[in-house]
Amino acid sequence: MPTGPQIGAGPQYGQIWHYMTITFGRPGAEPDFNSYTPFQLTNGSIEDMVYALRVELQNVWIDRNMVPVSLIVTARNTISGAGTTHAHVFRDDFVYKNTYAFECKSNFKVNNTTLSNSDNSNVNAVDANPIDGRIYTFRNRVPVFSPSYLVGLTNPQREEITDISAIDQDFDTGVNYDPLLTTSIPHELNAPPLRPAVLFKNAKTSTPVMFAPGGYKMFSMRFSKEATMYTLFKSLCPVDSIGTDGLEITPPGGDSFLMCLKPTIRVGSNNDMALHTQAEFVYRCNVKAGKPAKLPTVQEIN
Repeated sequence: MPTGPQIGAGPQYGQIWHYMTITFGRPGAEPDFNSYTPFQLTNGSIEDMVYALRVELQNVWIDRNMVPVSLIVTARNTISGAGTTHAHVFRDDFVYKNTYAFECKSNFKVNNTTLSNSDNSNVNAVDANPIDGRIYTFRNRVPVFSPSYLVGLTNPQREEITDISAIDQDFDTGVNYDPLLTTSIPHELNAPPLRPAVLFKNAKTSTPVMFAPGGYKMFSMRFSKEATMYTLFKSLCPVDSIGTDGLEITPPGGDSFLMCLKPTIRVGSNNDMALHTQAEFVYRCNVKAGKPAKLPTVQEIN
């Protein structure tokens, strides 16, 4: 018997409903049962059901570009001497019309923990190294290099720096450390570029930033969208498509930022920088039931 709370479980497990049959398809098109079998979600613990449904939603969207269009909730009753019977207790043929209001807010704290070049290990010492640079914001959830810039690079350079645009870079946390710290980095990226629009095709803003020794900065970003599941998935879910440049095609999603930093004062040939970062993500999602289309009315004309 599953442990933890169950959805719709009465005094006896499975008393209210036993399983849910979810049919996937595309809004406005008839479900193709020949290529896809409806998914059956068995009543169990909330953790198990959420995980199973999440995996199915993601896989079906990536493989077939489909979302749930209808669902049927079924109860199983065992009657002494009559065997087991199944009865539909709920049915929704307009799941694809549901509207989801999704919001994500991310808070980042970046602390300069760069040590001084002396023997003093106190990051708050006055001789510790300050750092400065620039913060760039982008229209997509990852920076995307401009094709006109990539065409002038060698193959090793192009392959290494374009990893910054890969959608699988720690997709769950949204944080990617040292994306440009490569051995074949172009010389123009050895320092924060002053004209990011020349390098990136989705650059929005460029702002100078400075960290005092032991100092920190706070950054916040917010993304919200209200739409049906089909439209929402097109903006949020990774897609299994490869572009002409060999990278996964990135859906719009929310904005992103890239922080490029360097020592403010170089006191030696090897100035190692150190940062301590904290990231907090707050998600909120509300759903509104979809309304079926109004039935046409016929009025007789005498």
